[in-house]
Amino acid sequence: LTTAVVFLVVVLAVVLARPANSDDDDGVTIAPDDTLGVSSDGAGMDVIAFGSCTSYDLRDLDDVFDAIVAAEPDAWIWAGDAVYLDDPTVNCAVFQNTSAWAEQCACESDWLHKCCFSCMAGEVDHSLNRYLLMLRNRGYNTLLEYLCPGATDAGYFPPPGTDSELCPRPLLGVYDDHDYGWNNGNYRLPDRDEFKEMYLDFIGESATSPRRLTSRGAYWKYAMNDGLSGAGVDVLLLDERYEREPLPCFRRREYCLQVLDYPEDSNYAWCDDFLNGGVEGEGSCCMKDELIWEGWCKNETHQASAWWPYACDVTSDLYGTVALVIDEDTGDLAPPTGDEAWGQSQSSP
Repeated sequence: LTTAVVFLVVVLAVVLARPANSDDDDGVTIAPDDTLGVSSDGAGMDVIAFGSCTSYDLRDLDDVFDAIVAAEPDAWIWAGDAVYLDDPTVNCAVFQNTSAWAEQCACESDWLHKCCFSCMAGEVDHSLNRYLLMLRNRGYNTLLEYLCPGATDAGYFPPPGTDSELCPRPLLGVYDDHDYGWNNGNYRLPDRDEFKEMYLDFIGESATSPRRLTSRGAYWKYAMNDGLSGAGVDVLLLDERYEREPLPCFRRREYCLQVLDYPEDSNYAWCDDFLNGGVEGEGSCCMKDELIWEGWCKNETHQASAWWPYACDVTSDLYGTVALVIDEDTGDLAPPTGDEAWGQSQSSP
């Protein structure tokens, strides 16, 4: 999500029921469950509220959060972009030639930073400050007090959102791109584990939570109303950034070839990296879709390959179940070995 200005809030009655204590479909475990929402008297959650895209320019949010509290939800879910970490705290179009403008708006564009409104992408200290500004927001504190009454006064700040004793109304969430620290970001983000840690701190995730393990995204699965027959709801929080690869080469090749004729273009540095960057200078874009789906799969003679249903037949139960690369010796597909998996994607840091 790149330019959302309006904070979206939807109050949702719980309608996604599943049998109590059911197993995951087909035996696939997405993540260990955390069970939430059953009080000592057996009452469950009836209403879940969720929202995303908090106003990026730090405008007054009191009315928004007051409206959420007035709806009396039994839980709150951040669905992405709770805070716009990569945006400056000043209006770069207004406060020119000030010290804040020089620090946050006057960067030299590269594959990560873009002058003038995304100079702060990947900047840890700036991102921490943006989180603190949100946590100090009066309206947001109204929501936190509603979800976790008395927790702040007891010394828990941010409140531990999934601790049922301190937060009888759970606070859950997962980041999207801006609260990951980079607009349209992917796994190339420097310090991505530190950005994940900051986000989990922001929502009050336990210091011992498995979500904090390194080399994994912040995805998780919560089972709400677990044990209440016909009232269970599985909440799957998907991390679409931590392991995300860059855009496929064919998606932006034609555009970037045009941009590279104009060095003054604001996207010049990004396009140069996209087509010519990377460790081996072959571009940071992802070639796998182009080589396999848009290439190998388009050759009808390959339908005889045993790997065809895995890579090309979207109606097959086997589709997408095995990682594959093109064997340069045979021209057939094969599972990757060692570093070979990266040879047909991208090798940038």
